Formats: sequence, C-alpha cells, structure tokens
Amino acid sequence: MVRILSGLVMLALLVVGAVFLIPTDEVARMAARQVEAATGRAFSVQGPVKASIWPGLAVETGPVRLANADWASDAPMVEAAGLRISLDTMALIGGDIRIDGLDLIAPRLRLERHRDGRANWDLALASSDTGSTPGETRGFSLSEARMSEGQVIFADAATGARYDLSGIDAVLRLPDPAAPAHLDLSGTLNGQTVRMALSASPAAALLSGAEASGKIELAIGGAALDFEGSFGHAPLLADGALHVDAADHGALAALMGTSLPDLPQGLGARTIRLDGRAVLSPDLRLVLRDAIAQLDDNRLRLSADLRTSGQRPSVTATIAAETPLVLPASAGGGAAGGAGSGGWSTAPIDLSALGAVDADVTFAAPSVQAGGMRLGALRGRLALADGRATVTLSEMQAYEGRISGTMVANASGRGSVRADLLVENVALQPMLHDLAGYDRLTASANGRISVLSSAASMSEMMNRLQGEGQLSLGKGELRGLDLLGMLRRLDVSYVGEGQKTIFDSISTSFSIAEGVLRADDLKLAAPYLQVAGTGTVGIGSRTLDYRLLPVALQKEDGTGGLGVPLKITGPWARPRFQLDMEALAKPKLDAERARAEKKLAEKLGADTENGETLEDAAKRKLETELRRGLGKLFGGN
Repeated sequence: MVRILSGLVMLALLVVGAVFLIPTDEVARMAARQVEAATGRAFSVQGPVKASIWPGLAVETGPVRLANADWASDAPMVEAAGLRISLDTMALIGGDIRIDGLDLIAPRLRLERHRDGRANWDLALASSDTGSTPGETRGFSLSEARMSEGQVIFADAATGARYDLSGIDAVLRLPDPAAPAHLDLSGTLNGQTVRMALSASPAAALLSGAEASGKIELAIGGAALDFEGSFGHAPLLADGALHVDAADHGALAALMGTSLPDLPQGLGARTIRLDGRAVLSPDLRLVLRDAIAQLDDNRLRLSADLRTSGQRPSVTATIAAETPLVLPASAGGGAAGGAGSGGWSTAPIDLSALGAVDADVTFAAPSVQAGGMRLGALRGRLALADGRATVTLSEMQAYEGRISGTMVANASGRGSVRADLLVENVALQPMLHDLAGYDRLTASANGRISVLSSAASMSEMMNRLQGEGQLSLGKGELRGLDLLGMLRRLDVSYVGEGQKTIFDSISTSFSIAEGVLRADDLKLAAPYLQVAGTGTVGIGSRTLDYRLLPVALQKEDGTGGLGVPLKITGPWARPRFQLDMEALAKPKLDAERARAEKKLAEKLGADTENGETLEDAAKRKLETELRRGLGKLFGGN
C-alpha cells in the first residue's frame, strides 16, 4: 500500500512538474508558425497562454485570428474566442513538442468568392520546413482539429448569394499532408440541419484546391447528396459517381430561403432520386452520363449537358422512360379551382418558370398515362428559349391511332398556348371517355386542328380559344339517340339507354372564336338516313346549341324521304333533344299559301309573269268592276 501510494504521489508530482515545464509561449508561437507556413496567412494569438492537464496535456490561448486574402474584406478569414493545442505527452517527456490536435472555441469563418472567381479559402499548402528551421517543425502533426458552436458565413460577389451556417460542430483529421484528410461537420442553415462528411487524399491537394480523390456526403433535412470520385475547388471541378435524393422539398425550400410549388404526382411529389456519372468542368459546365432518375413511379434514363455561362443556364438532354410514364392530371379537369360543377378550373397557370432556363431535350416513352388519358409510344422534342417552349410530337400513339404536330407555350405577358395537331385513325369512344367522361360516340377520327389561346387559367384558355379545323369520322354509332326512329314516329323519346344511330361517315369543318366552335357543314351518311347540321358548341361554357336536319330515306339509294329538324341544346353532360315541329309545319304552310295565292291570282286574272302583284291585280279588278257598275248606273256613259 505504501509503494502504491508513493507511486501515485510521484506520478502526480511528475504531471504537475510537466505542466510547469511546458513552454506554453513557445508552443503557441510554434502553432502560429505552422499555421502560417501551411496557409501563407498571418496567424495571431492574443491574451494569456496557459497549460492544462485535463483531458490531456494542452496549451490554451486567448482569441486567435487568421488573416483574410488581400483582395477580400478587412475582417479576418478565421477568428475564435480561443484555441486549445493538444500535446503528445510522451514526446514532451522526451523533450520534443508534438502537436496532436487543435480545438477552436466559438470560431467564425468568412468564406468569400470574388467576381473573377477567386476564393479566399484557396490556400497554397507549404512544405513542412518552408520558412522554418528543422528544429521548429520536427515531429509536427495534427491528429485532430475541432470546432464547437462555430459559424460559417459565405458570400459570393459574382452571384450575390449569401449563406450563414451556424451552430457548427466539426472535426478535421489531418495527420500528414500526404495522407488522407477527413472532415465531419454538422450545423444549421436557414433552420435546417446540415450534415457533411468528407474524405480526400492527399490532404495537401484538398487544402491547396488541387484535384484530390475521395468522397463527399451531404445531408440537408431528409435530402441527401453523395459524390465519390475526384474533385477540386481551385478551380472548381469534379468527376465521379453522383447520388441525389431530393424528396424533402420543404428542407430544400427552407435552405434556399424560398417557397417551392407542390410537385404533382408523377413528377416528384413523393420521390426524387438521381444516380449517374457527373463531370463538372472549371467553366461550371455539368455533364451527366448514363444517369437514372426516379420521379415517384417514373424511371428515366437520361444524359444531360448543363451550361451556366450566358444570360440563362442552358440544358441539352436526352430522356427515355424505362417504364410507362405517369404524368399528372390536367389542371382543367372537373370543377377544380372553384369553377363549379362541370366547369373548367379557374386556378392560375404560372408559366414564368419557362424563362429560367433554355433547353433542347429529346424524349421518348413506351407509353404515357396523363391523368385519365392513356397513350401509347411517345417520341418528341422540347425546345425552350426566351420563355417560349415548343413541343414537337414526331409520334404519339393514341387510342389505336396517331397524333402528331406541335404545341407552344409562351410565358410573355399573361401567357399563351398554341397547338397545331394532325389526328389519324384515333378511336373516339375511349378517348372522349378518358378526356371528358363522354362515351356516346364510337368511330375512328381523322382531322386537323389549329388553336390559339391565353394561358392565365384553364377556364380563360377555353373561353378565349381561337382556331379552325376539319374532322371526318368513319363507320360508327352515336349512342343514346335513334334519329331514324325519331323521324319515322316523330317522337323524341328515342333518346337514352339502348338507343343508337348507326352511320357510315360524318364530316365537318369548323371555326372557333372566343371559345365557341361553329360548324355549319356537318354531314352524316347512314343507311336510310342523311343528316345535315349547323350550329355551335360552347367549349368554354360546355354547352350545345346545334340544329340537325335528318332525312329518313324511303330507299337506301337516297331517294325520297321525310326530314324533321332536331334541336340539341343544353350542357354537354345533359343535352336536350327537341323536334322542331314549327320548322316541320312551315313547308306545308308555305305550300298551302302558295296554292291559295295561285288560285287567287287566277281568279283575279293577275299577270304574274310580267311582275303584277296580287295587290295590283286586286286593285285592277276592283276598278274594272266599279267602272262596269257605274256604267250600268248612268246608262253606259
């Protein structure tokens, strides 16, 4: 017991003696010289310097400062409330000073980028003996450097961007300039937790900004970015495997200090992931090769080239869907946006994002589901420049047929849209059912359409629609209406479930003005039936005001027959059918009137061939009778 107690006392005396023997001022000066040699910047230590033994032998200083670049702001690049310099105890007992670690207390780092691209953190790492004697640098190493409750302020003079990362806890391991460096960091930026882990080799390249190889893992809230390959920051460059998970929209929006619109289903509402090879060149050109993007259930293979030089960023890309492409429903469906039952949506359509970037994108998909619409193979191109997007459909298989043409959206002013489309052999019944819930017309359609409108909202778009087109249908049937039965029995009850009109063809041309389609040359041909039509279709109001003149033929060759006009009015969803009996009676009344006038003309002896009217003939007849009567009264004089 005595020996144990004696040993403990001797050990305590040795430790206390070691504390008194630590050359604190020399250690502080040595650390300052090493930092200056490594960074090329002046490093100053203020206040008293003292030794401590817990949790290990160390020297603690007052406030410290690392000078900024000569072109940057006057404030120091790094300043801290204090510095703790950890020492190797065994080396110190042997008479050597070996620095194991540095702890910055409440540090503040100012990172600045000049307009010409220079960065104040571009530090040329000096060799271990530059500017110092061998004795001064003998045995120097930095096993670990720490900071707690730190702050990093980043300001970019070229873009005006400024970020403030606070509450930083970080650990830097830099045992040797030729060995790998490791950095673990966490902090808060705009209310979001930010975590970063970095490893790079060699450490000298990382500090000087030259190209190093390693891995970067960055997490912001629930979003993450991982990169593994080679990278450098003077100049900025990278080449390696990239993984991005950006599904946490709220964290990203808060990080950027802005609000992001809710992404629709199919375009990243639940999942946004990207995996591929990324190459970043010093001119800030980013190239993605053989990348796979996952947007909700959509899996896309893409290659892209993003250039940031110029007035706006520009993108050239090729995108191919590996799975059936699912796109969000149209903003105009149903009564969304408060338009009322059966109305178009009044929700604003914002096209301003079209002016954020220029693009040239080719795309393809094995099939597409857009809302309720189901389309087949798709191939096309998107050209975006100066806020004007042009989509060219080289092929879009749709409902057993094909649709091709161009669609244009322009963000200038209140926004506008234009479409010039060619329709070939498209089955109408499934298309109209998916598009508008209408399934009464069965036929294959061919035609063309050219329309133009504003794009402030779907409601305004449909109510201000302008354009023209042609449409022809092959053999088919119109369900819910038996025109032939209606004609033969003059009964409008031939409407509803189980009724139908079978036809051989339908054709018409049409014009559209202020959301109203007018078609005055509709022709329907069917066995024992011919129909001509004229009237309007309210696209904006979703109403019908159309007049058909069906003629029930006595023979299939088109001879003979009876025609009864039919009015179709009311909303699309519940149209009203009404026989125009007044129009039906008018020809008979006109015929009876004509026969009566002919009989009267014969009685009056009217010379209708020379233009004498019945009124003139009646006056002449009256004058003749009066003259005859007066002659008899006055004896013939």
